[in-house]
Amino acid sequence: NYLLMNVLIKKTTAIFFLLCMVFIPLNFSDIGFQYQITQFLFHDFVQFLQNNLFANALQNIDFSSDTIAFNLLIFCNFIIAIFCAAICQIFKISTLKLVSIARTVVVFYLAFVLLKYGFDKIFKNQFYIPEPNILYSQLGNLSRDTLYWSTMGTSRFYSISLGLIEVFTATFLLISRTRIFGLLLSMGVFINILIINFGFDISVKTFSGLLLLMTIFAVYPAVQSIYNFFICKQTTQLNCSLFYIFKNQPTNVAVHFFIIGLMLITVLQPYFLQSNFNDDSQRRPFLHGCYQVVSANQKVSKMAVQYIFIHRKNYLIIQNYNGQQLDYQFTINTKTNQIKLTDSLLQSQTVYYQYRQQDSTLQLNFKNLKLFAKAQNWRALRVLKNDFHFTIDSMD
Repeated sequence: NYLLMNVLIKKTTAIFFLLCMVFIPLNFSDIGFQYQITQFLFHDFVQFLQNNLFANALQNIDFSSDTIAFNLLIFCNFIIAIFCAAICQIFKISTLKLVSIARTVVVFYLAFVLLKYGFDKIFKNQFYIPEPNILYSQLGNLSRDTLYWSTMGTSRFYSISLGLIEVFTATFLLISRTRIFGLLLSMGVFINILIINFGFDISVKTFSGLLLLMTIFAVYPAVQSIYNFFICKQTTQLNCSLFYIFKNQPTNVAVHFFIIGLMLITVLQPYFLQSNFNDDSQRRPFLHGCYQVVSANQKVSKMAVQYIFIHRKNYLIIQNYNGQQLDYQFTINTKTNQIKLTDSLLQSQTVYYQYRQQDSTLQLNFKNLKLFAKAQNWRALRVLKNDFHFTIDSMD
């Protein structure tokens, strides 16, 4: 009974991770079909469970990490894995072969995720430079999530360094001789990410935890050898053959390089298509920036508008003297000088704008409010200065 239970646990674990890799949407631009498949297969059932078990769940089921729908999707994969493991046992499918295949796929999956997020950091597409509305917010009003993300975005050197660590870790995973070392590095990377996500309440806790479990699953066969080498100081040999699927060596090599090439194309293609290798220097949309209100047809009070922000993702944000912000999604018609604003309740209004490029002034004409504002040089703020000091003597 113990041996049977051990075999079932191994098969269930292997199948569970395979299902998670197939059905958990990565939401990368070039593999959106994965999300469509997951929606088709799981949406209705997950929605049924969510509506009957969790009253406060988000109605929009997009399977984002840390949503109830995402956790239910993982639960469904686990239940399916148990049934599939039982079927594999009935048909006497080799446990060693199944687990070996799962570990191989996990290694390539981890490498792909590390390459994606590594290059995102190198090209400043993840920790991007903070938007003006964040830079002009009071520190105490920011959430820890926004605060961490914005702080990381102010340092290109740190972002590139983190990205290089993840890319090098992925490279070690993809080379058979350094694979175990790559898995140990991956474990350190994912532990650090998981601590950050919990410490700053960043909403990727479940997914990062899953990546860490996958890493432990992949490195598990080498644990005894690692222990003998580092703790017992014994000569040992790491067996990397567990990570091969095909018995034919040339076939393994060919498939190996094909997968690596496919991953690199998927990860790097968007950057080459957009010629965007440093998001901080990318051209921003029309009117993007911070505008300080210099006059308005209202009495200057604590509730008066102080700043107008135009966000790069088509948000117009109004901030008063209390630091409170009200945001609208917007579309702009440059021919008619109209901006259509839509609030969080999906209520729309149209405002007219006038922009003078020669003095960088912006006028917004609401129904009962007219605002005249001047653009601020937000990139000159101290937090964005590329200062570096070897000693504190030269710091001001």
